[in-house]
Amino acid sequence: MNAGQRIAGYSLLEKLGEGGFGEVWKAERTDAPGQFVAIKIATAPEGVAMLQEAWTLLGRVSHPNVLQAVSLDTASVPPYLVTEFIQGESLRTRLSRDRRIDPGAAVGLLDQVLAGLHAVHGSGDMHRDLKPENVLIREDGTVKLVDFGLGRAVQKPPGWIERSGSTDGPAVVGTYHYMSPEQTKGQPGDHRSDLYACGVILHEMLCGHAYPIKLPIDGVPARLSRVVEKAVSVRPRKRYPSTTAMASAMRDAMREAGASTSIESASSHRRGWPLRREVYLLMAALLVLGVAVWYVGYGPRRARQHAEATHHAWQELQTALQPGPGQAFHPPSALENLRLIDSEDVDQRLAELIQEWRWYYSHARDPGAENALQEKDRRLREKLNEKYGEYGLRF
Repeated sequence: MNAGQRIAGYSLLEKLGEGGFGEVWKAERTDAPGQFVAIKIATAPEGVAMLQEAWTLLGRVSHPNVLQAVSLDTASVPPYLVTEFIQGESLRTRLSRDRRIDPGAAVGLLDQVLAGLHAVHGSGDMHRDLKPENVLIREDGTVKLVDFGLGRAVQKPPGWIERSGSTDGPAVVGTYHYMSPEQTKGQPGDHRSDLYACGVILHEMLCGHAYPIKLPIDGVPARLSRVVEKAVSVRPRKRYPSTTAMASAMRDAMREAGASTSIESASSHRRGWPLRREVYLLMAALLVLGVAVWYVGYGPRRARQHAEATHHAWQELQTALQPGPGQAFHPPSALENLRLIDSEDVDQRLAELIQEWRWYYSHARDPGAENALQEKDRRLREKLNEKYGEYGLRF
């Protein structure tokens, strides 16, 4: 393909990338000068399947932080996929220029990444190849996620590995530094594999390099370093259960750091003002009284709300998996609607189980996996009954 060449109603302007299976071009609509798109063109038979996969995935997700597909034509010669064009730069470009990003700005960027991933995971999919190259930042600061597991369709960046499962063990595809331990072993992973990559990206933004991961990070709030530590846990079950849980932890870390800074700043203006011993004792007494009031009033009420939310989510899960008489059995869409699991009000073990059922119905549907999930379902039921039985709730 060459600049100036036309495909359907678009004129090719600039090649953005290329690889063994295809090319990516910036193009302009011929009927609307000044309106630009990106066109992925398949130059090999394998590229057609990739275009179809991207179209299917992007068609299931509509979110301001996810690249939007415009049209697909696999019957054209050559086949192509049209998406929106992002005027801006990749996170990789920004890191190459600035090396490190201020914690507040880094959290702001990753918060948008997690918002886009929330929509992707809610559709039963995962990104599979999160890295700074696939995080685009528009000129207005909006983040867009691109190239969902389709890294083979564009030029391979340093660190990209691709191994078939025929001779060297399980298939491994991705960019090594951002792949979770389970992915490097050829296992499919789940939504927590994407969260692992988010932890590596946050680490890279805060300290200037992806690996080795060294914690705590100098010059970064300690609680934010702990967010990275949890996200990159070797065992998936020790990572955050959802995108919203990780985003909430990041924001809490920054709020805590901001409050601490404010207190230190305010106290510095009071230096030289002697505080008598009686004043300290009064402040301590008020603090103890406040904690007691919270425990007596808010604490038990909050615990009951948590129990009731978990019970409601459990009932919704059972309805999705075992509909009543006259109800259609369609668990994928029913599971997508369980937005409540992303709330901190729901028991984390139940949230993880629902995500696993989502993955099962969206992908494998292997009988062995179903039996394992049913056994996990049974064990969790016993634990939930033991934990929340005092509230009169039965699971």
